[in-house]
Amino acid sequence: MRAVRIPAVLVSRVTHFKVLALCFICTSVYVYLYSEVSLQSLTLHKMIMAAIGDFRSWQKQIWELWDYIRYGEFFTDTDSAEKDRNITRNYATTQVSRSRMDRNVSRAPVNTENLALDMLHTNATLLTLFTTWQTSVEKFTCHNNTVRNWNLLKPFVQPILFTNENELSIQVTAMGWKVLPVSKAGRGVPVLKNMYLDTIKVFNSTFYAYANGDILFTDTLIITLLTVLTSSLNKSRPLMVIGRRTNVDNVTALEARDQITITKAAEFRGTLFSAWGEDYFITMKNYPWKDIPDVIVGRRAYDNWLVLDARRRGHVVDATETILAVHQTTYRGNYEGHSHRDSDYNHNLLVRTFRRLHYAAGKTSCTELITRYNSTHAPQIQWRNPNKECYPL
Repeated sequence: MRAVRIPAVLVSRVTHFKVLALCFICTSVYVYLYSEVSLQSLTLHKMIMAAIGDFRSWQKQIWELWDYIRYGEFFTDTDSAEKDRNITRNYATTQVSRSRMDRNVSRAPVNTENLALDMLHTNATLLTLFTTWQTSVEKFTCHNNTVRNWNLLKPFVQPILFTNENELSIQVTAMGWKVLPVSKAGRGVPVLKNMYLDTIKVFNSTFYAYANGDILFTDTLIITLLTVLTSSLNKSRPLMVIGRRTNVDNVTALEARDQITITKAAEFRGTLFSAWGEDYFITMKNYPWKDIPDVIVGRRAYDNWLVLDARRRGHVVDATETILAVHQTTYRGNYEGHSHRDSDYNHNLLVRTFRRLHYAAGKTSCTELITRYNSTHAPQIQWRNPNKECYPL
């Protein structure tokens, strides 16, 4: 058979098309890879610029918070009195505090600013804030966060830990807290009213409060209490300030290091808890704690009963909207008090004493008074009408 001879012209054209096809493929691959790199570079550029923008927006707040930290160090320096007064005024008018779940700045009214200045100049304590816990490896970070966080509220707030553990006492004392022994307990857990009575005997302040040992605060606590103190409420009657907490899972030491970072963690990762839960109870020295049953902390039922009883006695203020209280939720969840072996301790005690209890009347939503931010982002006290489930008392 005779072989077919392919013309040279046709061979050159086929080769040419192969080269063109290869060039086209290479060009396509290059364009694809270049576009991917460009898009990633653009995304990275936007992330960097956003971070720079955040830093610039935080810069002023960071310096304001630093002024407060410096003031705490300079307070006893008699040679810098004028400098102290300037720093004090800057802190009293600071706009670091934020309203819950948004970025509106809260600002103390002028009369509360003046009161804050007076308290600082006289070295008076606004609030004695106490809690209790047992040494726990699982909650080391949580409790360490609490110690450091409550220290940020000085000099307006004096932190106290109730414990009979010697090593724990040494540790928290070294970190700037005061320690008191547990004088009375039920099932090994401190009795709430004795903690109040013992604290009032030893420390002098305008307000006294128990808060769970996993709660973090910001200076919204201070500004709200100054607002309550300068309000027209009749403070000769028993007064209690309560509020709902914001649950944040696994709060890190980095997030808890200052008020700005914990506020941002609550804004982006927090969830407001049920109106059934109250984790802090702020009262004044005249509150009749001696008449309260021997309920223990960390177990269910006592919180709603306390609010119910306080509504009968005088004024109860729901400060949920103006006090940021961050609950450090651990692996034990948000209903830890229900999981204890003696979780019904308080309920059984109260039923034996009062027989019938309407716990729903002790929810935060059942208080007749509430704190809210006004148009100038300053907290104020308002009246409200609770719904039917809040009665009878």
